[in-house]
Amino acid sequence: MKIQRTRNAARNMVSEGALRVINILLPFAMRSVILYYLGVEFLGLGGLFRSTLAVLNLAELGVGTAIVFSMYRPIAEDDTETICALMNMYRDYYRIIGLIIGIVGVLLTPFLHLLVKGDVPPGVNLYVLYFMNLAATVISYWMFAYKNCLLNAYQRMDVSSAVTLGVSIVEFILKFGALAYFRSYYVFLAIQLLAQIAKNIIIAVRVSRMFPQYAPRGELSAEIVKGINRRIRDFFTARLSFVVSESVDTMIISAFMGLAALAVYQNYYYVVTSLKSILGVALSAVIAGVGNSLVTEGPEKNYRDLCRISILYGWALCVFSTMLLCLYQPFMLLWMGEENMLTFYHVICFTVYFFSIGLNRLVNMYKD
Repeated sequence: MKIQRTRNAARNMVSEGALRVINILLPFAMRSVILYYLGVEFLGLGGLFRSTLAVLNLAELGVGTAIVFSMYRPIAEDDTETICALMNMYRDYYRIIGLIIGIVGVLLTPFLHLLVKGDVPPGVNLYVLYFMNLAATVISYWMFAYKNCLLNAYQRMDVSSAVTLGVSIVEFILKFGALAYFRSYYVFLAIQLLAQIAKNIIIAVRVSRMFPQYAPRGELSAEIVKGINRRIRDFFTARLSFVVSESVDTMIISAFMGLAALAVYQNYYYVVTSLKSILGVALSAVIAGVGNSLVTEGPEKNYRDLCRISILYGWALCVFSTMLLCLYQPFMLLWMGEENMLTFYHVICFTVYFFSIGLNRLVNMYKD
């Protein structure tokens, strides 16, 4: 099948860009609301749970990336039988991964208190909140997650972006109402869990309507399975480095310095993450087109594309790094106040981290 790479990339960039903007503004507003109604410790508590579950998500191993890559050629050749077999494999792998995450998450429960220095906020059961977050993660794997592979491989992530955008807006409104009326973090997390379920179901329905010819059935040859498993193994190293750089720091800060210090750190880190997310829009929009190009075009064409994208991406990375260095502290002063600020030396470290991580993302996209 001939995929319209430029058109799809532009469509994905618009939809993904709108989603990223909402995903930056809504959590920004939500962090402010949580700080106002519940206190700074709850900001740290939410970040701790996200980081802990991100470590558990190592079980994913890069399965999704490996299988989506394996779909590019069958899609280009209209090989429906292979695509269905890949979906079947994806579904089985994700069910196993969800089960592993659930079991390991439960086994870690006795050690949960070691991740928090001092007391948790009053009136809060750390273990109940942890299990609610764990349930949301497990459900994200079990409820039709495998259908997303078709949207990725066909370069139609605009569909999932539109669904996620709508669900995120409704979720924010409900969470804001829950905090303002109930002042309850339990209700807050319950809404988050229901939103995850709703998003998975809606995306699954949309994918079934767009691609009725595909269903999880059939088996792959031993040679294809071996090749996919080899890619999964190779992706694990990149996955491991991502988790270490993105999540372990949060757990260490919480264990040695407490939730309040963690919240201040994460406010700064949130700004870096937001800028990384904006830059990631362009890469997310073109990644499936790149994958399709790698199996349908020659090396000279792909190398020219890499050079063009590198120039644009590098220019944007330099602009964003300069903005960070100059505007970080004034923004934090306006947003969180002087009592929740770090020093300018920390700003330099955050900026260097942002630039160094950004340099690798484009090359890693081609390498993956």
